[in-house]
Amino acid sequence: MPRIICAKCEVEFTPKLNEVGLVETFRDDERPAKIYDADLWECPVCHFEVVSGLGLHPIAEHYKDDMQKVIGQYEKTIRCRELRKVSGYRG
Repeated sequence: MPRIICAKCEVEFTPKLNEVGLVETFRDDERPAKIYDADLWECPVCHFEVVSGLGLHPIAEHYKDDMQKVIGQYEKTIRCRELRKVSGYRG
């Protein structure tokens, strides 16, 4: 597991909430395109938050019937515009 350090406060981030839904939206609008399972981390000093630990593949996508149901199962969701592909990944 990666260790996340706050460059401003020089301390290690702590886990704030596991199993956060990271909702990737389409670039042109706010419609959900994909959802990833992730973790929310926070700096204990300045309270800056970082989402980390998401997998390479989404757990639901816009063309599947259960997309809204999956989003609704999360205590917290965070929206993100279109994610870039991971460099070097050949999947």
